[in-house]
Amino acid sequence: MLVDFSIWHHHRPSKCAALMATALFSLFYIALIHYFFVRFNFWAYPILGNLSFGGRALFLLFCTVFMFFAFVIGDAFNKLLHSLNRGRRVGC
Repeated sequence: MLVDFSIWHHHRPSKCAALMATALFSLFYIALIHYFFVRFNFWAYPILGNLSFGGRALFLLFCTVFMFFAFVIGDAFNKLLHSLNRGRRVGC
């Protein structure tokens, strides 16, 4: 990911749109995990079978919050890296 950020300038969507897409992906993924449990009586992540309902909710909430922070950090890093490279001349 770091190599990708340093080589290629990614166009950044609005932060609101990106966070909304991340939230929708999280909800879809959590629903998919529960669908597989209901359908096959098997948790995709075995730790979910050892947790109570409240513990499972907290675990999934923590994972979702972690994903949001990973996005924010990656977005800030991308912005910082390309603002530093903006003044440099590339090529001959």
